[in-house]
Amino acid sequence: MRILVVILGLLLAILPSSPEASEKKEPASGPYRGPIIDAQNHPKRKSAPLAEFFGQAREANVEKVIVMKTPNDYRKSNRLLRDSRPYSRAIVLCPADFVGFIHRENEERARREFDRLKADLTNDTCAGVGEAGLRHYDKTAKKGGSNRGQPEVLVNLNHPLVLEMLGLADGRGVPVVLHIEPVYSPAGIDNLPEVKDWYKSVCRRFPGAKLIASHNGMMPPGDLEELFLSCANLFADFKFMHHRGAAAGFRDLHPMSDLDFEIFPHWRKMIRKYPERFLFASDWKYGRRGSFEDYAGHIRTVREMLGVLPPAVQRKVLYENAKRVFSID
Repeated sequence: MRILVVILGLLLAILPSSPEASEKKEPASGPYRGPIIDAQNHPKRKSAPLAEFFGQAREANVEKVIVMKTPNDYRKSNRLLRDSRPYSRAIVLCPADFVGFIHRENEERARREFDRLKADLTNDTCAGVGEAGLRHYDKTAKKGGSNRGQPEVLVNLNHPLVLEMLGLADGRGVPVVLHIEPVYSPAGIDNLPEVKDWYKSVCRRFPGAKLIASHNGMMPPGDLEELFLSCANLFADFKFMHHRGAAAGFRDLHPMSDLDFEIFPHWRKMIRKYPERFLFASDWKYGRRGSFEDYAGHIRTVREMLGVLPPAVQRKVLYENAKRVFSID
């Protein structure tokens, strides 16, 4: 009997393990060392010069930074975008300020802002449109709120100017970064079916537009996969949580990580399955008080976090996909 046990032990040692066991034991690939394109960035100039930010980008080997306004900055000037253009690492997107004025029911101002966007896009002053916040709720309410709260922008997804914007992008083959929050737990709102149907409708109607769903669409992987299978021209950018406020605000918007600096397994599996469809987008706001000072340090963390993916996948999501989507030479 003892001899039998020994023989069985030897056999188990030399037989190949199951695929599941092999996957669990697969060693990390190691952090990506190559160039990065950051597909969504919002530097703030007031408290930190742009030169400092782009200096950190150079230090971190971020080859290009896609610069755009946030959805709730529509009442602010576009000086940041103009001041970013001279920097060789910057690629500037046209602001979707018209969306905010639709929200405020100022259709005349919305049309003026849209006409400016149209002129800039036609003259190649900018490389696309973003960040168009069609559904942007007050996420501070999820952590008890504040005296001021976070400005909301909520518009009809099929507003004529929204569809005209997508038509412009379709005709010119440029990207549009779309921020559409499907759910809002403080008010019990769940519009996920409506948002998914809208994406399917517009991706087919405007096949030349490169649609980017911000922050992995802020929906579960299975629902995003459904959109990928329906829309060949849909991509998803993703960011990683790095401070408590972001983690609290995005807790019901299906972030890829928490403050543990590890990609959740279900998102890791999704990226490996669709490596051509994801773009890294830091959503960084350099110059804003708080945890946005060390951009270079954040990029180092991102490289480490993505080290669990195969090298070819890392290069696609950190560099090659954005290069293709934003038509970077």
